[in-house]
Amino acid sequence: MRQVGRVGRILGGVFACLATIFLLSGSPGTAGVVGAVAQIRAAAVASLIHAAFAGTQIRLHNLGREHAEGPYLTWHEPNASLIRLGPLASGAEARFTIPEYVVNAGPYGSLKYYVNQIAVRSMSADWQDEGFRLVFRLESAGVELKGYHTAFGKSLRDTGAPDLALRAMRITAVLPSAQRAKSISYDPVRVDFNTEVVAAGTCRHKGVDLCAELRRFRTRLVELVERELADALNREETRDRVAEAVRVHLPDLMRAARVNNFGTIVGVTATGDSLTITYAPR
Repeated sequence: MRQVGRVGRILGGVFACLATIFLLSGSPGTAGVVGAVAQIRAAAVASLIHAAFAGTQIRLHNLGREHAEGPYLTWHEPNASLIRLGPLASGAEARFTIPEYVVNAGPYGSLKYYVNQIAVRSMSADWQDEGFRLVFRLESAGVELKGYHTAFGKSLRDTGAPDLALRAMRITAVLPSAQRAKSISYDPVRVDFNTEVVAAGTCRHKGVDLCAELRRFRTRLVELVERELADALNREETRDRVAEAVRVHLPDLMRAARVNNFGTIVGVTATGDSLTITYAPR
């Protein structure tokens, strides 16, 4: 009988160790944190991310009235561009300046280009490649790149500088999933702004390849917008507010995963089309 009792104690110890291993299993970032594990659909959380950023505005603009800056004529309007996040994602606004772009046309003077009233047309959100993906599609109410002409210190307005277009403007932000504030949010983002410069007619004008020149301007614009949007999305307050917006719906998400004793999230790991949630039961 003593041997049977000893075997029972050994088996009991083994089962206790196995239970502990199960409770400790979760995301790599939660090793050593006691919790249970469940999987929820990443697409369902992506819809909540979309709701958090609903109403986000992106305005790209630097065209103002003609004015002189000393002997220099310009149409440049500083601090006219902005990114304003949706109200659930903090509603924070950041203004920035897009510089004018000047093309030296030699004896013909200077061709000056400005970004004109580009704004968000639509926004979507989905799950892809282990991250939430926000896609902003942009358009302008008129021409995207407005040209003006100056020569010999005089304004020739827009008669000598053809306008150019920016086509298929799309900004994609990838938000890697992460646990934050006992909820689901994201780690620092990656932003890509894609667009193409298109001329209505020939690219050659006054001895200059305008398409090549404006592609250089596009590169500078893309880098500026990517940096400004990444800064806005990576703010601590923004990520906290997104976590707060998702937290409200966590009980429903966990019930859909057949979890009825959900307490708080302690870890999040991307697993294919799902999020593996490590949680502390209540």
